[in-house]
Amino acid sequence: MSLWNFASKLYGQPAVQEHCLELQDNSGVDVCVLLAMVWYAQFGVRLEASDIAELLGKTQVWREKTVATLRELRKSLAAPNEHIESLVQADIHTIYCELKQLELLAERATLNAIATNFEPASQTVCPIEKRSDCIRQNVSCYLSGFDAVSTASKESIIDLFVRSLNAMHVGVGE
Repeated sequence: MSLWNFASKLYGQPAVQEHCLELQDNSGVDVCVLLAMVWYAQFGVRLEASDIAELLGKTQVWREKTVATLRELRKSLAAPNEHIESLVQADIHTIYCELKQLELLAERATLNAIATNFEPASQTVCPIEKRSDCIRQNVSCYLSGFDAVSTASKESIIDLFVRSLNAMHVGVGE
């Protein structure tokens, strides 16, 4: 399953979107990278801090210049703004929806770039029965770079990912 398809299915599981957006909005977590951590773990690839740093380096400019810019623009239309009050609300809503679609396309491009252009240096493979540990390792390692993410929040999202994979019938190791 491609990273995009996997991420879309995982993100669509109950409570995953809510938790991911909370981490994104409150702590600056890149949801695409977070979902990629689970994708790699699902295939048994255990990432080291150096792998994650390389992945972040390869996606940073795109994330900052494109994804974040589109998100900021879209969110600016959601809030009341005296400069746009004279526009018809239906037009504002249409622009908002178009920006949301562009943001989604930019995120898809991010995930496609990760899947095709990133080869982890560490080739540590988790056995099937240890895939939930691999998810824990990858997600914890990525989130350790965010001081604002509490231990309870990390544990909560990891447990949610494991439960969601089981609900998707992907299992943690298939």
